[in-house]
Amino acid sequence: MSKKTHKVSKKYILDDYNAENLTVPDRYMKWIDSNYIGEVSAHWLYIGASFVFWSKDIREMAAEHGETERHHLVIMEHLLRNKQKPRFVFLSKVSGLLLGILPSLFGYKTFCMIINIIETSVEDHYNQQINHLKYKDTEPELLAVLQRCCDEEVAHKEDAYKRIYSKKLGLLSSLYFKTIRKIFDLGDKLIDILTYLKEGDS
Repeated sequence: MSKKTHKVSKKYILDDYNAENLTVPDRYMKWIDSNYIGEVSAHWLYIGASFVFWSKDIREMAAEHGETERHHLVIMEHLLRNKQKPRFVFLSKVSGLLLGILPSLFGYKTFCMIINIIETSVEDHYNQQINHLKYKDTEPELLAVLQRCCDEEVAHKEDAYKRIYSKKLGLLSSLYFKTIRKIFDLGDKLIDILTYLKEGDS
């Protein structure tokens, strides 16, 4: 059974996350750039999924998860302040839109699997920042915002997992999902390598 969702104002979101007066130190603005790009992609993923007319389950999931992702996008955009938006925003929108629509062509469980994989990666991304703040620095307000965003992404990951395994999967379905996960894992490793090489050149 789906949960009813409703959009709330930007001010309500900022107050709810205690982010209205939060100022991010310059040394952490790269994090916010990266988080913003990720949340743009996530927001557009669920916009794409909301137009999947052939699956009510996907549309309902998009409505539930999508509103939370909109909250995260509002937060990250606010934390950027008047700073110029990061590059590749348009590409992030397009990639998010495609991730919302293309997996849906293969069915509800495939869509859920993609969400589970993506949210696992997002959890790791946020945890790197959270662990740094916990053990190497002191920015309690920023830490609290990042921790809440991470917790909500984890909730999405776990919700997608429950939807996948609500019924026992057959052998072919299990192999199919394992293959998808391996493809995404390889993609993550490739991104890590390219990021490392780019940082080495800078």
